[in-house]
Amino acid sequence: MINYKEEYKNKVYSDCAVRFTPWRDLRLAQTRLVHYGPPDPMSGYPVPMVEFTEGGDMTLRYYAPNAREMKVVLGSYQQMKEQEMVKREDGVFEATFAFDPDFVGYRKVAYYMDGTQVLNSKLQFSIGGQQVGNFVDIPDEEVPYIKIEDVPHGSICREIYYSHALGEWMRCTIYLPPDYFNDDKRYPVLYLQDGALGSDLAWMYGTKVPFMMDNFIAAGDVEPFIIVSNDPMMQLPYEMEAVDNFDGFDKTMVNDCIPFIDSKFRTKADKWHRAFAGFSLGSMETTYMGVNHPELFGWLGILSGYMRRRDSHPRHEDNPYLYRLSEEFVRENYKLFYRCMGDGDGNFPEFLEDSEFCDRQGASRAESYVAKVYPGHIHDINTERREFYDFARMLFIN
Repeated sequence: MINYKEEYKNKVYSDCAVRFTPWRDLRLAQTRLVHYGPPDPMSGYPVPMVEFTEGGDMTLRYYAPNAREMKVVLGSYQQMKEQEMVKREDGVFEATFAFDPDFVGYRKVAYYMDGTQVLNSKLQFSIGGQQVGNFVDIPDEEVPYIKIEDVPHGSICREIYYSHALGEWMRCTIYLPPDYFNDDKRYPVLYLQDGALGSDLAWMYGTKVPFMMDNFIAAGDVEPFIIVSNDPMMQLPYEMEAVDNFDGFDKTMVNDCIPFIDSKFRTKADKWHRAFAGFSLGSMETTYMGVNHPELFGWLGILSGYMRRRDSHPRHEDNPYLYRLSEEFVRENYKLFYRCMGDGDGNFPEFLEDSEFCDRQGASRAESYVAKVYPGHIHDINTERREFYDFARMLFIN
């Protein structure tokens, strides 16, 4: 049993795209005078915005001396908890959530002040759903592999390249293994996509893929590889009404992104050292790219998602490339064809329909075909972490 008060000191739980070191606790002698102003580290007494007991009970706080009432909503999708916050005499609202072993890991936090949703500027931020929001990361005993450990750490870099298909500049975020700058080896590459309304930052800062990779590599569990994450919603103008047409995405990846990465980084630029994977919308992009371009990708990860382009092409017959997925095609073209989803996911019936399709086509009979169900898990980052844990350790195995 872990001590949650001590465990939360690991910086992995405060790491996000806008900061790494936790912001210092709110000091009220200053903020009473300047609302929401910069705290004076020499005045007042500290009020942490999130605090754990040893047993895992969590208290969330918000300083709003002029507010009449506040509530806080914790979680998203099929798992949410809500509490009215109690106002203290010093103007701090707080609410305590009792420890729940089934409600741990990454959780969005939404505060409502007098009926209007507001951000807590002293709590860490995440980016998703085309908005900025607060989150907490409640230590999860089942996923210790996300933590920052005393092992060699890789690097994260940002690159800009031009998409000729879209006619605009694009950004990708890249993880490089710890030894990348210490040797002259070439490395396999995984192209890793987020879901709808997401970004190139989600896997790096939400899922904690860089820390996971550092730990996997140190333990000898994976062949070191580069990871490239792009905007999952690269679209041509005619595709804007549906996020899953993928013509603009396909042309950008094939004609611009992949050649750019292979020219700038020491990659092993062949299909058997190139993988494609994605979560939700990214899973549809994975199937589309992987099956349409078997000459480019030898490893596929369809994570918490679908093989069909669900919104714009909802039936299997609307996606003719899927009918390539015979036993022979999968065996010859992929070292790994991995599909997975939590059975608590609202899209799980579609996962089962895709499984039946793979059975009819013969894809599921190929040795490289692997399907896994995560009992009780939903469509969120906590499932994504488990999926990446399994998928990454199967990649690029000779």
